[in-house]
Amino acid sequence: MVSTIGGFVGLGAMLGFVLGSMAYRRLLQIGRSLLSIPAPDRVAGVFGMLLGLIFAYLVAFPIFRLIPAVKSYLSIPIFFFLASVFCYIGVVLGMSLKQELYDFLAGRRGESKEVKEPPSVRPKLLDTNVIIDGRIAEIAKTGFLEGELLVPQFVLEELRTIADSSDPLKRTRGRRGLEMLNKMRNDPSIKISVYDLYGPEFRERKEEVDTRLIRLAKKLDAVLVTNDYHLYQVATFQGVKVLNINELAQAVRPIVLPGETLTIAIVREGSEPGQGVGYLEDGTMVVVEGGRNHIGQQVEVTVTGLYQTVAGKMVFAELKKGAKVAKDARLGHHSGGGERKKAR
Repeated sequence: MVSTIGGFVGLGAMLGFVLGSMAYRRLLQIGRSLLSIPAPDRVAGVFGMLLGLIFAYLVAFPIFRLIPAVKSYLSIPIFFFLASVFCYIGVVLGMSLKQELYDFLAGRRGESKEVKEPPSVRPKLLDTNVIIDGRIAEIAKTGFLEGELLVPQFVLEELRTIADSSDPLKRTRGRRGLEMLNKMRNDPSIKISVYDLYGPEFRERKEEVDTRLIRLAKKLDAVLVTNDYHLYQVATFQGVKVLNINELAQAVRPIVLPGETLTIAIVREGSEPGQGVGYLEDGTMVVVEGGRNHIGQQVEVTVTGLYQTVAGKMVFAELKKGAKVAKDARLGHHSGGGERKKAR
């Protein structure tokens, strides 16, 4: 008999522990769900429930006073029914007036009823090439890139690997990329951070950096910033928003029109006989007919046409008739540095 009672007690204890644990976890889930609800919704819901309970009591009280039988037998079910109905009505009414109610309780009655939340800005995910390129630092400093700049941990590791390379060229590129990151981090106007919360699925898989960048951009709903043409094409095809700084550079280049006069330094010969090649300040190539004999000199040329390529624009020009030729143009003109003049 005693053993039977002990067995029931043990079974009851086990069931109580299991059911108590389930109830505790459920209460925690409910608590987290309530915390995720916006403050105006919570205030409106609680206020509506309290108002419903008050009305339920005001309706039930005269019923219980006038009908004694109801008070003795059906008081609890009737009050529960009335409380449920009036609480539901109170919550619905409270939610319909949640912003006005929240403003009233917060003491903001004089403010505008329309509260506009700031638009969400998608983070910008930087790839290795755009960091090494260096122009991203100046672009971010101007404020054209909104939101936070994210550097994935695997991109940082790739930069470190390149910086430790035995190849002098790769080592220089890697160190330049690390210097650019430090420059942006030390600039208070640029919000940049290293992102390493992408989970083990990005670490365990042996994938290329570009593939992981695309997958991470999809996961974070981020904008990928690059100057790699092939990464731009692949990411765009997979539905990832991409900002190509080469396209930005093309868009902000000054427009050169046929008939304009430029002062250009001829730095080398062209691919066709008699041609010379110079460059504008933004790096645009200028092919000058008859410029081969003026290599190392600064000449005035007239623009004859433009040609758009994948890499950018090419300007074709010819020597301006009667123009003066400045010798020793190599001094202080490492890239041409074309000066524009309006055609008359």
